[in-house]
Amino acid sequence: MDIYLVDPNYQGGGRGYLAGYEYAVFRSDGVMVSRIFSDENAALHYLARLLDADAMLPAIRRILVIACEDIGLAYPQIIPIVKSCCDIALQVGMPEARIALGDAVILMATSPKSHSGDDAISMAMADVKMGGFGDIPAFLKDATAPGRKTSKETYKYPHDYPNHWVAQQYLPDDIKDKKY
Repeated sequence: MDIYLVDPNYQGGGRGYLAGYEYAVFRSDGVMVSRIFSDENAALHYLARLLDADAMLPAIRRILVIACEDIGLAYPQIIPIVKSCCDIALQVGMPEARIALGDAVILMATSPKSHSGDDAISMAMADVKMGGFGDIPAFLKDATAPGRKTSKETYKYPHDYPNHWVAQQYLPDDIKDKKY
């Protein structure tokens, strides 16, 4: 079944805006490729369309991703709550799964948003792909690893310091001041 929430020939980058809110756009195979942000009514409507099309698994996948990617550190407790709702949906199946998934979608639509965690790990992944970041500090390497050289510096155990925090460089020298 083809599901289009906008014209399938839409050339606007795969997203649309309706009444100031971003709404979901689905590929013809039912996979959500966009997000539902701050309108719980739209979120419920598009979830219902997915569930009606027997696309519960793609809906669950997107719901889990949205909880981590789009809400993330603004409300980190949402991740286990949404995971629990998705687990319930998988355990009870339809038609009752709609209740747990609906609860998750309402909670996500009405929650604060932040993608700072996604941005940070994306920047770190890009740095790793580019290379040139240097070697891991010796004091962080496994002491039993073959070929490990002795380090002049030793690992400082944070719990041995006031407030359980210690100033120590953990990043490689080449990127020691990098902020993600």
